[in-house]
Amino acid sequence: MAQRDILKKQKEEKRLEELEEFNKKLGLEEGSAGQKSLFEQFKAMDDTKKIPAGMQPVKMNTFVDPALERRRQIYKNVR
Repeated sequence: MAQRDILKKQKEEKRLEELEEFNKKLGLEEGSAGQKSLFEQFKAMDDTKKIPAGMQPVKMNTFVDPALERRRQIYKNVR
C-alpha cells in the first residue's frame, strides 16, 4: 500500500511538472486568458493548413477523397 501511495504521488508530481513545462512553452500563465491564446494558436494552425492535392472541400474543414466518393456512388447505385 505504501509503495502504491508513493508511486501515485510521484506520478502526480511528474504530471504537474509536465503541465507547467507545457504552459511555459505556450506562454500560458496562471490566471491569464491562456485558453483563448491556445485557441487562437490552434485556429492559426488550421488557417494555414493546406488542402492535399486531389481533395475537394465538402464542408468547412472536411475533405473527401475522390476515389472514396466514386465508391459511394457505385454502392448507392447498386442498392
